[in-house]
Amino acid sequence: MNATTIIPITPESDLSEQEQHPLDAIPVPVPGVETRSDSYGNLHLRLAIEQGGWLDEFFRNLLHYKPSRQLCLDRNGADFWGLLDGVRSLRVISVIMAARSGLEEHAAEESAVLFTKMLMTRRFLLLEIPLSHHASHIFPTS
Repeated sequence: MNATTIIPITPESDLSEQEQHPLDAIPVPVPGVETRSDSYGNLHLRLAIEQGGWLDEFFRNLLHYKPSRQLCLDRNGADFWGLLDGVRSLRVISVIMAARSGLEEHAAEESAVLFTKMLMTRRFLLLEIPLSHHASHIFPTS
C-alpha cells in the first residue's frame, strides 16, 4: 500500500487564483459521441443510449430499435465542438472563440460556460479538472 503525504491547503498557500479558476477545466466529449456535418454548417451529435437488462435488449433487437440522444449544433456550436481536443481549457477555447466571433473576452467566457453546461446537462460533454501541484500530492495518480 502506498503512503500518501497530505499537504494542507490553507488561504496562505501559494496557489494562484488562476490555478483554481473554473475556466481551467478541460472539456472532453463523452466517449461514443458520433458527429455528422450537414451542408448548412451544422453539426449533428448522436450518442447511443445504453441498454438495460436482457429483456430490454430482447425487445430492442425484436423491434430493431436503437435509442439515442441527438443534438444539432449551429455553426458557432460546431466551431466550439471542433476546438475540443482534450488539451485546451475552457479559458483557451473562449479566447479563440472571442477572436473568431469578435466578442469581448468576458462575453465569450460566459458563452463558453453556458454552452458547456448545456452540453453537460445533455450528457454529451465531460469536464476534466487538472490537478495543481499541491493537489497531486493529496491525490496521487500512480
